[in-house]
Amino acid sequence: MKVINILVLSLLTFSASAQEYSQMPVVVQQKMDNNKASGVDLYNGVISTYDVDLIGLEGDDVQLFKNKIAEDLRVKDFSLSADGKKLLLTARGQYTIKDIKSYVVVTSASIENYSVVYSVEEN
Repeated sequence: MKVINILVLSLLTFSASAQEYSQMPVVVQQKMDNNKASGVDLYNGVISTYDVDLIGLEGDDVQLFKNKIAEDLRVKDFSLSADGKKLLLTARGQYTIKDIKSYVVVTSASIENYSVVYSVEEN
């Protein structure tokens, strides 16, 4: 089962990449441009919000998954549905789907689908 999960994650990693700059909201593009001009990390002040559909997250893996996410200081907030099928996660802009995949790979679950939206952090 772990081998299948790794193969699925590999395919997702290959086919899914971070949202392209040109497809980000104008306000996020402006923030990233300002960050670049200021010489700071491009994603400084940018927030990523993930909506992830999971398959097979159950039993002891649910708490393990939650613990891994809670330990990550880049994560601002997250919620996992009671049935373990839907993850909503808000994190710093540098956070990627690969980070979520690293938590999934230690469980018996897999990612079925996901979307990410970038926004500018409110002060």
